[in-house]
Amino acid sequence: MLRGKLAVAREALENETPIADVDSRTLWAWSCRTNEIKQCWKMEEDAHDGGSDTDTLALDVESAEPPEPNTAVAEIVLDGVDCNMIKPSDLLSSPMWLSSACRLFRIDRGSDPISTVTQDEKDRADLLVKILRGRMHTFMNRRKVSKGRGKHWAITLAIKNMSVAAAYMILSRHVVDDLTCLDETECLLTSRTSQFTKCSLCADHEGAYLYYDANKSVWIRSGKVVGRGFGARNSEHIKEASKPKPSSDFYHYYPTSDCVRSKKSRAKRGLFDKLEQYVAAGFDSKCEVASYLNKGHGDGGILVLDVDDANNIKTSMKQNPNEIYKFRSFLAYQMELGYDIALAPASNVSSSFGFEGFVGLFGV
Repeated sequence: MLRGKLAVAREALENETPIADVDSRTLWAWSCRTNEIKQCWKMEEDAHDGGSDTDTLALDVESAEPPEPNTAVAEIVLDGVDCNMIKPSDLLSSPMWLSSACRLFRIDRGSDPISTVTQDEKDRADLLVKILRGRMHTFMNRRKVSKGRGKHWAITLAIKNMSVAAAYMILSRHVVDDLTCLDETECLLTSRTSQFTKCSLCADHEGAYLYYDANKSVWIRSGKVVGRGFGARNSEHIKEASKPKPSSDFYHYYPTSDCVRSKKSRAKRGLFDKLEQYVAAGFDSKCEVASYLNKGHGDGGILVLDVDDANNIKTSMKQNPNEIYKFRSFLAYQMELGYDIALAPASNVSSSFGFEGFVGLFGV
């Protein structure tokens, strides 16, 4: 019999274990949330055509009316968070943070990175973080983040660290040149894929990644992986996308070419085989900077952390005793979230908020 213990599901999410390998009814139910909805009802028999007593109607999930926004979430998103404490421009003006970021993420800004960062980049980074935080209200509503979950320390810390994501995105030149002419329905990332590194060139690195639909010229998903590399994660995606019954929206919209759904699905937006996986924010877990990600930005680290923040991360993921792994995970989740919010909502095929390893499957 399948077990429904939340701890089992949480551990599986923390370790990113394939759903098929987990004996958990809770995780199984979560994985089925995007399946087609079927409704059966009795119908009067037609004496003329000898019709069946029962008919089955398959409702297309895409055609369903969207739920009313959870307005309570918007009220608590920035509750208790001093968003002006650290600005992206502050990070980009810090020689220590800039050096650490360039070494960790292998950003080539010359031997003296601080001299290469322009005032325009700092201004754009400050504008970008405002846009990302502004979009987060709608983002959390769309992902159905409950009021309780929205107050979780991990989400509060993520909002504070959106400055880190914004500074990095500008530093890596992953953002459009002019942010002032875009609204919340549009993608903030540049369409110049040459600005990004293909994951296949650093398959053993971990962090945050992106998928690009070259057929439609749109970014369609962000993701994170820690404990193994981008290549291994891509292989797992391929395995899930090839299954007859998809376990998430991603696989629902992008089946593999050898999957039966690729021929029959009316919801298909493309083929997984044609997607390109790019690095959003990747790093080598064995590099020097990765070994002190538990330090705050002022002490050589990347994240904006105070003592309580660091303790919250240290005492999380109780099934995993590796402390640095937890900080690497938080950083990867942070970057995944920043890029997730930056995507155009209509093209974004993800339906999860993220931070599952910290917040839990269904939140608190």
